[in-house]
Amino acid sequence: GLVLEDLLPQTYFTAVKQHQLKPICEPKITAIKTAEGIDWTFKATACEAPEVKLGDYEKAIKGLKAKGKIWLPGQDKTSTKKEKNEDEELKEIFQVLLKECQLSLPGLLIEEEEKRMLAKLLNQTQKLGLTLDEYCAGNHKTIQQLKTEYRQLADETLKLEFVLQAIAAEKALEVKDQEITDLIAAVPDEKTRENLATPLQKAYLKTLLKKRKAIDFLLKL
Repeated sequence: GLVLEDLLPQTYFTAVKQHQLKPICEPKITAIKTAEGIDWTFKATACEAPEVKLGDYEKAIKGLKAKGKIWLPGQDKTSTKKEKNEDEELKEIFQVLLKECQLSLPGLLIEEEEKRMLAKLLNQTQKLGLTLDEYCAGNHKTIQQLKTEYRQLADETLKLEFVLQAIAAEKALEVKDQEITDLIAAVPDEKTRENLATPLQKAYLKTLLKKRKAIDFLLKL
């Protein structure tokens, strides 16, 4: 137990360094050979960030926004048919990104995201005093249908994350350290501020801010 816990991470990270890999998820370890008297063999499955081909997303988004406007006689400017809130506009923009941008996600990554989302749902249903079966029955779905929906949602959610990262890189959208400091300082709870001040949390906040900048760029197209 303890020997394996110590040995496997060392072996895994040595292999990652040797082959110059850049994994973005925890490895899935599978034992292949564990018999006495021979070298034990394990298979570690991980995944790297996918290559994103952005396509002509800017033109597609501008075209989408143009469709939402009409020209009124006697006026120099166009006016919006119906004012959309930011959530509605982003939903349409995200659909364009999913259509225009090409990338293939590793199955392991989608599987992990699906598990995370289902675990969150399970936690919510338990707080309501429901089982997952009862929740599904109330929504007229089978557990398999629910899992299929969550797998698709996980796929789309992850794709958008990588696409937004790629857009931020393409447009050289950077987040300054001061922006992160200001964000943490704006949090009223002192304990939360302390937790956010760790290097890991700062890196996470930087990713969030960069994604927000990519979203703001898309909204202004």
